[in-house]
Amino acid sequence: ILGGSAGRLLEVVDSNLSFYEPVRNLEVSLDVASVLLQWQAFDPNVISFIVERSSDGSYFDPIARIDVTNRVLFVQDEYRSIYRDTDVPFGVTYYRIRQEFGDGVETASQTIKVGMGDDDDIGSAILTGNFPNPFNPSTTVTYRLRDGQQVHVSVWDLAGQMVELLVDETQEAGEYQIQFDAKDLPSGTYFVRMRTAEGTRSHQIVLMK
Repeated sequence: ILGGSAGRLLEVVDSNLSFYEPVRNLEVSLDVASVLLQWQAFDPNVISFIVERSSDGSYFDPIARIDVTNRVLFVQDEYRSIYRDTDVPFGVTYYRIRQEFGDGVETASQTIKVGMGDDDDIGSAILTGNFPNPFNPSTTVTYRLRDGQQVHVSVWDLAGQMVELLVDETQEAGEYQIQFDAKDLPSGTYFVRMRTAEGTRSHQIVLMK
């Protein structure tokens, strides 16, 4: 249980927090099925990290605790820690890393935002989803372009293998629908990935036969 029996993280207000080394170089990379977080932390008094996630950037939920012994890379005398979130919710997601120190003090890193799926306020290419979902054996993938651009839409399995290329061309602004037929694929979870010049968006789809 994080932060005690009530499951709430301890917030400590301390004028001496400046003596604690903060998390540095928090980075995220997005692939078709997960988000990989990497960060550096140098304070020798850190005992664990708490990975926190939020849908609005204000209220964060803890999703993992990582003991300092689980740091996986050691490069040029600088510790680097990693965590892969494989249960990323649809939409825009925010992350931060909270450090726990041996004396009970906790400090949080800066917040970093990741775009997953559709968000009407972000970008000129929006992957709006698919219907039906779950589906058997076909579904219609929908997306919207606010500007003409090169579009690459594909379907991937959980192993990170592309199973079908749906679109790879320059398209004008507008609403688009494209059929995906999965009659030759086994039941399971797949991901539609749309790649444009401004980045990649993903959407989870479920085939149930």
